[in-house]
Amino acid sequence: MFGLWVVHPIKGRTAYVIPAEHASRPVGCHTEPAIDLATYAQEICSVSCPDRHRSAKEMRAYARLIATAPELLDALQPFVAHNSDAETITIIVRAADVKRARAAIAKATGEQQ
Repeated sequence: MFGLWVVHPIKGRTAYVIPAEHASRPVGCHTEPAIDLATYAQEICSVSCPDRHRSAKEMRAYARLIATAPELLDALQPFVAHNSDAETITIIVRAADVKRARAAIAKATGEQQ
C-alpha cells in the first residue's frame, strides 16, 4: 500500500523520511519536475530540531518511527483481522505474523537497521 520508507542517511539537524528506493539519492530539489523526480530523494516528511532541548538522536528516533509506520500497520493487521464485539477474543496467531511484528518494532526502535 505505502511501500517501504526509510530515514535518509544524511546527518544533520533534519531527518528526512523517504521511499526506500530513494535511499541512494541526495536530498534536494530541482525546479524542473522531471529532473527532480529522477535525481533527488522524494521526501515523505522531515523531522527537525527547532530548539536546543531536542537532540539529534531524539529527532532521528521520531523519524525512524514515522518511517516504520507502514510496516507497523502491515504487521498489526493480522492481529485484528477477525474483529469481534465480544469482550474476550481468542485468536490463533501465525509465527510468521509475530516475526513480522517483531521486525517492524525492532526497526522502529532502532534495534535493527
